[in-house]
Amino acid sequence: MSVCTPRFLSSSGAELNLRSQMLFLDETNVSTNDLITSIASWNQRYIHESSHWARFHGSSIGVLLVILRRTRDLLAAYTLQHLDTQDIAQFSLERLDRASLFSYSEHSPLNRLGEQLTLQRQDWLDLHFTYQILLDPEFLGSSIKQWPATNAIQAALEIIWHQSSGDGMLPRLTGERGSVRLDDQVALIASREGIVSTRLLFECAAVLDEVLLQVGSFSRMADPALLKMLSRTFDGEYGLPYRFAEELAGRKLDPITILTLIDFAINPVVPGLHSQGVDTAWREIYPPLRFAEAALAISSWRGESLASWPSAQVIASLQEEIADRTGIRMGMVLPELSAASSLSECATRIRHHAQLIPDLTLFYSSRLLRDRRDNPHLLSHYGLNFIDSGALRFVNPTQEDAWWIFPPLRVKAGRYSWPMDRINIDEATNFFFSSAISSAYDDAVHGVGPLSREHLPSAEFEDDEQLSAFNAELRRAIRFPLSWSKS
Repeated sequence: MSVCTPRFLSSSGAELNLRSQMLFLDETNVSTNDLITSIASWNQRYIHESSHWARFHGSSIGVLLVILRRTRDLLAAYTLQHLDTQDIAQFSLERLDRASLFSYSEHSPLNRLGEQLTLQRQDWLDLHFTYQILLDPEFLGSSIKQWPATNAIQAALEIIWHQSSGDGMLPRLTGERGSVRLDDQVALIASREGIVSTRLLFECAAVLDEVLLQVGSFSRMADPALLKMLSRTFDGEYGLPYRFAEELAGRKLDPITILTLIDFAINPVVPGLHSQGVDTAWREIYPPLRFAEAALAISSWRGESLASWPSAQVIASLQEEIADRTGIRMGMVLPELSAASSLSECATRIRHHAQLIPDLTLFYSSRLLRDRRDNPHLLSHYGLNFIDSGALRFVNPTQEDAWWIFPPLRVKAGRYSWPMDRINIDEATNFFFSSAISSAYDDAVHGVGPLSREHLPSAEFEDDEQLSAFNAELRRAIRFPLSWSKS
């Protein structure tokens, strides 16, 4: 294992659909010659994409990233709403010259922004930096040369705890004035093939879910070329964590073990989620480092093979063994994440665009984390849910015992859809507007150029009347003269 100080690669700046609240699904490519292969292919993709939702929102790193994003958007919204009209005009002109309001590259922002905006810039960029480095440092882009990583992460963890105490995070201890502190150096994990990121851990796990499906009789009836395509996918970057773990362990590892290591990695110990203590360590928070240390820990352990289906007891036993060997704890989420009792309540009880979608996802997290406590293997080894008789509970995902394992908002053929038995069209519209506008906060304060629409259903922006409604709400929220356009 090699450890390197943060480096930043060029990137489009777009974030993963992993954090998006919408599941994008293509129409089934029906072949009259081989309907089984067409359906099997679609089913594999569906499970790959939906596993991101379940693992992300059912893990402590997912909850942390949601709260980081919520706090960042609220700060952006507050900043934009409190700019006077003269500042709006000035910064709008600067944006046309490709100068963003909050930029990492500014050398003397105080002269341009003033003292209060400079403080808000520092906080916003610390939140942005921490979110991106925890998910995938590549998304930070090449514009960053040096940013005080340790200070930024400590500040971001302190900000979200201060802002979210009693709202998804534990209350601070009475009289506790200390700031969150990391007691080790922030560093990235490099394999021989490249940086191991949290994003790649999620992608590797999703491909392994597809691999697990191959034991089912339905997949065995499909064209063998489907398995070959899956193998080629795994030979690329999505299989990098698997190869890296085997290199560190010094032996071959089975998929069940790799999925267990990934689950250990994506459930870090986070101040405010795991406990009220302010002292922590980067090696306990950063999923790729947790993954690498876990792989090293099992190099000398010749426990019973996990090639068969794991139980909750087997998973807990291995993770306890890893924790003992590494000195790294398995993270927990202790606070109550959502006070909502239904999806409909999520759509109506909070009106602010920066809060509505996080409230929705944390509502789902509260159910997924309940599953994690009772049956952790159903999240750590997500693909196993779909290969035996237990899969019948997912045939109709609106059933009372299964709905939270799938995203509520979906896109099919460019059209937005939602569970009509749980929310009405007005509530669904609230979610859609908030999903679109919350993403525009980044573009307004940090981005330049046209507003991004890649994460939104394209067909919904083709109607002139509907596009006008989107843009009117957008201008009320961000105040900058920005708008979405037809593709």
